[in-house]
Amino acid sequence: MEKLVDPQDFAPNGKFSHVIPHPFNPLPDQVLDEFKKYGGRQMPLCDEFALHTQFLRAFKQYHTKNANEIQKDNARRVYTSTPKERPNIPHTQVESEKPKSPTKPPRKRLDINKEGITNTQSWVKLTDIDQQPPSAQRMSPIPSVRSSIPESSNSRQDDMISLSVTQLQQLMRPTLPAEPPKMSSQEWEFSQSTPVENVFFQQKRQTYTPEQPQRPRTAGSEILPEPRYHPTIHPRPTWDPPQVGSNQKTFDTSLIWSCTNHYYIPEWAKTAHSACSLYDIVDRQAPITETTKARFREMPHFRQFPADGLNSINDMSIFYQHTTNHKEIVIIKVVSQPYHNTSKNTTRVGQPETTEVQIPSHMLARFNIFFFDVANTQLKPAMSDVQMENHILMSKLFQANTYNIEFTVIITEGHNGLERTLRIHVSDNHTTQIIQFPWIRTANVLLALRMVHEELHQSGFI
Repeated sequence: MEKLVDPQDFAPNGKFSHVIPHPFNPLPDQVLDEFKKYGGRQMPLCDEFALHTQFLRAFKQYHTKNANEIQKDNARRVYTSTPKERPNIPHTQVESEKPKSPTKPPRKRLDINKEGITNTQSWVKLTDIDQQPPSAQRMSPIPSVRSSIPESSNSRQDDMISLSVTQLQQLMRPTLPAEPPKMSSQEWEFSQSTPVENVFFQQKRQTYTPEQPQRPRTAGSEILPEPRYHPTIHPRPTWDPPQVGSNQKTFDTSLIWSCTNHYYIPEWAKTAHSACSLYDIVDRQAPITETTKARFREMPHFRQFPADGLNSINDMSIFYQHTTNHKEIVIIKVVSQPYHNTSKNTTRVGQPETTEVQIPSHMLARFNIFFFDVANTQLKPAMSDVQMENHILMSKLFQANTYNIEFTVIITEGHNGLERTLRIHVSDNHTTQIIQFPWIRTANVLLALRMVHEELHQSGFI
């Protein structure tokens, strides 16, 4: 994508002066409308990400440039400002105004050269004093050494530097930097190969998992050592979700949610759920409208119910049928209508589309077992789903007689956002059939299948 945003656009008179981009929030819809050439609000995710990056870079360049200009102006003002002129006061008058300090007695100094001792002999003498026992050091006087700095004409003759014996020894014997501990080649190799992520996971384990005494594994009479893995092997992530409180109710309408909506995240999306556990926490005592009641139909060997999702209105029906080829089958039919919320009060609905899957009646019990295995599989929290179309969250393949049945949970994209979808692919030697419906309705479909199977069993059809 070419450069579309200039740093000067964020100036007070620029076209994006009212926009403050944030690295974790998407661009407003008004900003996306300015780029209709690239799709506007329907812009692909990769283009919107590139545009968002350009906005952040240009915004930072503009404010960094302004801050540098302000610093330069402040420095220019300091250098160009003229210093205030001080009044000329005679030096004698200044000295007379200063308070006279009390006179101190002249300090006695030790002249080493008068005693006939050279400079090298004086340094040796000082080192010998430190080697004497403490009792002798207390008795021996500590000589003072004159500074080797040349005295200026204004400095007094009594200025001297007094150093203790330990300070002189530190000057004579400078401390060398401590050498790092020596490591073997194997230890150095492991220290270089340890990743940061592994350390993070280890700290996280130590924080959240309670300490348990390590028990050696036993195989009969042998005591096996605990396994030790290489530091580069990452531990398998586990989800330990908090349980939803009894006072928090989840309604059927709150299950319709897009994983791109990070401004409002329902409680169920923050927890790792399976389709069965998600069905259990929904409050079934909440009243429903008369229009929704009309979509429920129940007859012998027949069930119809709504399975609406984020981007489509679905009516599912499961029923038994005897074909002209003298085959007894159970049909799962989905009538889907895509819809788009153009505003809060208007909705655009598309043409209905019908798909179905035919299962032999003698295979319905095995199909229900496969379906329950998929519905009872726990997935990670919905709020952490990958925001990419056709991303596979789970896939399982089963075989029964000549049929191959594949269940896939994928991310599908629509006008209203991204949602989880369960796709069922049934194929044999001659035909291939596919249906799909929202993953949040998986438990409803499983319940209807079990009821139809129980009625067929009681009637003697299977």
